[in-house]
Amino acid sequence: MRVRPVAALVAVFALALTGCTGSARDANGQVTTAATVDPFQVSVGDCTGELPAGSIKTVTLLPCSQAHYWEAFSSTTLTEAAYPGDTLIGEKASAACTKSFKEFVGVSGDASKYTFNYFYPDQTTWDTAHDRQILCLAGSSDGNITGTLKGVKQ
Repeated sequence: MRVRPVAALVAVFALALTGCTGSARDANGQVTTAATVDPFQVSVGDCTGELPAGSIKTVTLLPCSQAHYWEAFSSTTLTEAAYPGDTLIGEKASAACTKSFKEFVGVSGDASKYTFNYFYPDQTTWDTAHDRQILCLAGSSDGNITGTLKGVKQ
């Protein structure tokens, strides 16, 4: 699985499924405490810490009520039988996240002070983990976001 910000930063996620460090979620599935998880455990509605460049194995989940960098806001499942390649996946991810960003934030990415990133499968996760998900994240590489970005119109 990879993450690609709009600004061309690429980080590769390792396949090691490390799991949460403790129970980060309540009975409703909401993140209630900071926890380190593998990237496959990030769901729509979750907020995260910084997404550094380079190879990473974990993501920090944070309660959205606390200062965070990114909020997962949309998910799309790819339906191709064979791995379509990074270029086509990137095009599909960009199109899906651009459209859903406007619906989520309330303004287009061009008019927003926020941007989006996305997680997407690479050849390895496609083949070994059956990863077909594109997960869109809204936020800022500067962090300091508190609460949801849903409907902020900024």
